[in-house]
Amino acid sequence: METELQAAGTPPLPTLDAAIRTLVMRNLPWLGTTIIISIIFWWLGPVGAAWWAVPVLLCAGLWLVLQGVDERADLKAISNEESLQEGQWVAICGKAVAMEKTDSEILAYRLEIYDRFLRNGGLTLRQRYDSFFLRPIALETDGSVVPLAGFPDMVHYHEGTLSDEMIANATASAYQCPYWMPPYLGCEITLSGVRDRVRTSLRYRDEEDASDREIKSRILNAGDQICVFGIWRDGELHPSKKRPRGLPVHAGTATQVREHLGDTSKFVMGLGAVLLVSALAWAIWSLI
Repeated sequence: METELQAAGTPPLPTLDAAIRTLVMRNLPWLGTTIIISIIFWWLGPVGAAWWAVPVLLCAGLWLVLQGVDERADLKAISNEESLQEGQWVAICGKAVAMEKTDSEILAYRLEIYDRFLRNGGLTLRQRYDSFFLRPIALETDGSVVPLAGFPDMVHYHEGTLSDEMIANATASAYQCPYWMPPYLGCEITLSGVRDRVRTSLRYRDEEDASDREIKSRILNAGDQICVFGIWRDGELHPSKKRPRGLPVHAGTATQVREHLGDTSKFVMGLGAVLLVSALAWAIWSLI
């Protein structure tokens, strides 16, 4: 694997205390909301054994609506791509370029390895490894070069293929997380301290008798045409605390990404609205 990042800063490790702090801060608002709604609904005296379904539907619908709001914010940002105001959520589209000399085309990647189990006639996936790689990169636009001050969240990006050597090196140096830690939490803690470079791997589970494994890798290469969302600060794109996986990245031009976001935001907000209306209708029916 590339050797020029050997001196890169080590990101925060997903230790027990860091996991507890992150878990509480992330879930406390939703847990509190669910408990309050449940107490109010129970106090009103609904009938039926499934009274708990109403609070769950309400919180799920609210969560989906808020996800849709985030996507609408992305849509607004990319619709005003040329408006860069300090401290505002913006979108910048251009070609990904390395800010340091390198012989590799790979600028960043996210590698996930899952164990596959055949149980009760069905296929079960359980994640074992999570690996992150980032070198200092920027977006090259028509008039400027904009550095990225965070890990590119490539969940919306197309998958690629890493070499067997890179995969072996990543898994050999993995940090063992607490056995109970969910992967999303380890990812969030690790990426919270990443600015412009990282090379680290996490192992969530010990060896087990898996029937096979599944490898998912998303790779950002030099020259890729992408749109990146972030907070505009001091001429750089910084991640938002509301987006724990880093800087959202979408492949394509501004027009292509704008069309995609327009469709998905309507779907997510619509689904959330359906759940909210269903929960309210169920609540009214139960209380009559």
